[in-house]
Amino acid sequence: MCGATKIVTVTRNNGSGLENKNFELKIEPGMIEGDVLTFPGDGDSLPKKKPQDLIFELKIKSNPELRRDGADLHYTHRLPFADNVCGKTICVPELAGEVRFTLMEPVESGTVRRFPRLGLPKNGGKRGELIVTFEIIYPR
Repeated sequence: MCGATKIVTVTRNNGSGLENKNFELKIEPGMIEGDVLTFPGDGDSLPKKKPQDLIFELKIKSNPELRRDGADLHYTHRLPFADNVCGKTICVPELAGEVRFTLMEPVESGTVRRFPRLGLPKNGGKRGELIVTFEIIYPR
């Protein structure tokens, strides 16, 4: 989401036996599932053969609160009816913590609020949006 660096230890055949080697994986902001990081010639080696490339494929761990759609992040906020009618400060999770805003008037289920530049990085230094959809919870 915001980029990271991970150290991974790989056991590989260096042509004369097994060895452990550390690799620094630089996950750039905006990378998506399926992107690959390649280390040319750092894979297994066999006698009289050119060393193979070592390739890491990126798998994204899902977030239980935020759903990704490209560079946009979606969040569904379940809002009790009383809080909707009386006005309330809403806290919505985002990458760097949370966004707070006050509802000045009631909203309907399905109402969407967009927060520009609070999504994931895109190419060109821009960012996606945080998109909040309200679901009103009525008393029984």
